[in-house]
Amino acid sequence: MLAGFGAVAIYRALPWRAVRIAAVLLIAFFTLNLAKQMQRSSFYYHADERNPCVYSHTSTDAVRAAQQIRAVALLAPDGKDSAIKVISPEYWPLPWYLRDFSRVGYWYELPTDPIAPIIIASPDMAEALTEQLGDEYFSTLAGLRPGFFLQIFIRQDLWDNYIESL
Repeated sequence: MLAGFGAVAIYRALPWRAVRIAAVLLIAFFTLNLAKQMQRSSFYYHADERNPCVYSHTSTDAVRAAQQIRAVALLAPDGKDSAIKVISPEYWPLPWYLRDFSRVGYWYELPTDPIAPIIIASPDMAEALTEQLGDEYFSTLAGLRPGFFLQIFIRQDLWDNYIESL
């Protein structure tokens, strides 16, 4: 609105009709340019790490991984009471996506007992976890934000149930 008021003030302040027409064309050009930039940043590059207009988008991969974790946990015997351990200094917005689950814990460093049906860890924590978990877990990577990934460990029996449900 403020830009509109400014454009009207500029238009009224100009004395000649030719200058007013030039100002309107110039303002229209800049408005169309801004609209095109808005369209690109909002619809085409909304999750692209090259987009400088955003702080740090959650990756679409993280949304997909959260939906997959939800589907796996709901097939587990405990359902929404399944234990989920998130071991990472960076985990936001996972609390939002996992808000319906009653037993979700967050750790900045490797806890003494990291074992749970579903474990989400940063790559540096995942190396130590892999040794402890052995072959009993299915593992996959998911991008959280540009340049930051999470390793997801799902107990093999839960993963098998999930695959059968598909």
